[in-house]
Amino acid sequence: MSDFEDNIVGINGDKGRKWLANLDSRVNELAQKWNLSNLRPFKNLTFNYVLSGIQDETTPIVLKVGIKNNLLKKEAEALVFFSHYGAVNLIDSCEDALLIQRCLPGSSLMEYVSNRENEAIEITADVVRKLHSTNKRSCDFTTLDELVNELNRDHDLPNGYLQKARKIARYLLETTHNESVMHGDLHQDNILRDGNEWKIIDPSPVIGDPIYELTSFMINPIDKLWKYENAQEIIRNRLCKFSQIMRIGSERLAQWTFVKSVLCVIWTKGTAARRDRIELAKLFDGMMEISD
Repeated sequence: MSDFEDNIVGINGDKGRKWLANLDSRVNELAQKWNLSNLRPFKNLTFNYVLSGIQDETTPIVLKVGIKNNLLKKEAEALVFFSHYGAVNLIDSCEDALLIQRCLPGSSLMEYVSNRENEAIEITADVVRKLHSTNKRSCDFTTLDELVNELNRDHDLPNGYLQKARKIARYLLETTHNESVMHGDLHQDNILRDGNEWKIIDPSPVIGDPIYELTSFMINPIDKLWKYENAQEIIRNRLCKFSQIMRIGSERLAQWTFVKSVLCVIWTKGTAARRDRIELAKLFDGMMEISD
């Protein structure tokens, strides 16, 4: 079983098995609906089935099929919300799928990890400024308060991480003085080159403290960062550079990142990825003490 299949079954059980069994048939239906050809799945799939292809024999597209339709609905709404603020173009959508115009050449900021870190940080800061510059508001997106409420449920986590994350999240929420509509999962693989521009994909919209927007970048590559010998050096540099460029407190960013890492452990319950997430939480737990 692939990591993608393991994730789908681990999180969704029998529903996930049935979804996987019907996936090829559903993709064929969508290909006919939207006149798609040359469909090929991307590598390193996680929680959605994503394919590249062509529409009407001319337009490069990405087809995204998901099992959790409510999440795809929110993603479609966010792409429309950010349509003039750096998001890729949403061509069409239906209950369980999104049709998106493909970025070309489509390279991501993940290629900058380690050897071009500072450049990636500067690009991400520019992307965030553009995203957060919208003066539109939405009442339908999840708030950060609602997102971190997951910490108030019972979860089996090691090293007192759940209790620590609860306390820190409560403090951060109480001391938030301004809010933004955020992408919500703005890591390096969700920032793609499109011609001479950088575009965002795969939003998970959330409203709250804009510093939270940087946490996904901070923890990625999520399955590898904690394994790097110079992981602490990379994280310190990210904290320092974002603090300088965005004029934010490095300690607050470190705290939000720890909270995000603990949430990632919770969200991957039942999957093999959970082990990596626990190590990540351990890494950022230690980094909070040296972020000043």
